[in-house]
Amino acid sequence: MPAICINHYYAGGTPLFWRRGDDRLHAAVSAWLVRRETESERHLFCLYLRHYIGAPCWDAAIANACRKDALSRCVTFKAMLDLRQRAVSLSTRDEIRAWLHDALEFGIDPL
Repeated sequence: MPAICINHYYAGGTPLFWRRGDDRLHAAVSAWLVRRETESERHLFCLYLRHYIGAPCWDAAIANACRKDALSRCVTFKAMLDLRQRAVSLSTRDEIRAWLHDALEFGIDPL
């Protein structure tokens, strides 16, 4: 599968949404959702998740939401760093599923 570049952010630092991306990205996410992805599609889906969680808008959201509460901000920031670090090593369905669950707990839904 040829390389695909997922590094575009919209105004405000929001991430590319998979349904508006390259046809290969759309196919990879769709295949993952029905549990029929190939290894290369799963790899592309993981690249998309790294892109999504790395979006600058999440940094701004943390800063705005937690401006008055330093402890909450610290916990939120650590949770975001953890999600970003874990996204780098995602490879199995179980890892991806657990990561998506944790992202949802944080209010982030890349799907």
